[in-house]
Amino acid sequence: MKIFELYRIVVAEEVYLWTSGDETYQYAGPTSELETYEPVAIGRSEMAQQKDMNRQNITLRLPYDNPLAQLYFADVPDVVASVTIFRVQDDEDESEPSVLTWWKGRIAGFRAEEYEVMIECESVFTSMRRTGSRARYQVQCRHALYGEACGVDKDDFGISGTVTSINETLVGVS
Repeated sequence: MKIFELYRIVVAEEVYLWTSGDETYQYAGPTSELETYEPVAIGRSEMAQQKDMNRQNITLRLPYDNPLAQLYFADVPDVVASVTIFRVQDDEDESEPSVLTWWKGRIAGFRAEEYEVMIECESVFTSMRRTGSRARYQVQCRHALYGEACGVDKDDFGISGTVTSINETLVGVS
């Protein structure tokens, strides 16, 4: 019997499909369309034996050159990134492998370690226990200025000029 995992990570419109197995694997996941999962060097923290394993947060381990790690190094996206882990049991005696949703959640943060990037993920049940909205609010708009949901183009508000003088507390520009 062969057991491996499928990782489906969605950040905005970008979908990362990876497997911990050593071969590509096709599976019709949540979209009901056949998706191809590519083998990558990916690991995750262990889950302790509990009554409900889905409530446990996990940490994904990726090498620095992984596209998701590169995305988070460049600029942390201002969108919720979902993570779904499917567990595949491929028994030679069965005609079809057994695939079940093993864990579901979202990316909560990341950190770099000596040889790899650690992506902290919290269970979907963790975010459901919170009260109120996860959105950030400020006086005029709840979106981060120039962020993806903001709609304001940063280039429209740029001003070019030449510094002509500098006084103790004033800078002259023309």
